[in-house]
Amino acid sequence: MWKIIGLILLAALMLLMIAGIGLRLYLSRRPDRGRLEKRIDAKIEKWLRAATPATAVIVVIKDGKTWVKSYGPVAATADTLFQIGSVTKVFTALLVHRLCDAEELRMDQTLGERIGSTYPLAPRAATITLRELATHSSGLPGIAKSIADALNNLVGEAGVMVDPYSHFDRDTMLAYLANPQDLSPPGRFLYSNYDMGLAGHVLELRTGKSYEGLLKEHIFTPARDAR
Repeated sequence: MWKIIGLILLAALMLLMIAGIGLRLYLSRRPDRGRLEKRIDAKIEKWLRAATPATAVIVVIKDGKTWVKSYGPVAATADTLFQIGSVTKVFTALLVHRLCDAEELRMDQTLGERIGSTYPLAPRAATITLRELATHSSGLPGIAKSIADALNNLVGEAGVMVDPYSHFDRDTMLAYLANPQDLSPPGRFLYSNYDMGLAGHVLELRTGKSYEGLLKEHIFTPARDAR
């Protein structure tokens, strides 16, 4: 009986895969009748009404043609530079995985193993693993209160969101680990800017390369060459 059920499920999965491939081919060959721009307009305008006034640039590339449109109070183009923000977290987690795949690191390695000989670490901080950093489950706060307070004093509340971490060097950021006051128990998801920034510093210290250099070597250059 279980064998028959398994065959039925396999057949259903194959049908879904065939249907998905067919839909993709259908959509890729379907002519653009101007509906995409209208749908994008509606989505972006709804977002702009609900959010703090902001500027967005949408770029669509299809059939060798590029369509660019700007939205919001400030005129922008495809060449306008935006603050990249938390997109870097995806890059950092991918770098961790790439270096683990290359056996330069291991997911179960702790901060004590990786940076304990260079930076003083509280016993609890020393047990945090790369896996916990890459999955926001280390228990580290979103941003350490002592660092947040120092930043507010330095640039004021209005300046906090303008490239805030450029105001501190790596040693200042990692000094928090010697006496972390606001750690939570590990193993539970807790979105953390400090957590992922720390992962980036660990990668730099392990490889002796800059974060920018690691991005070029392991992500951007391979992506460009694969085109």
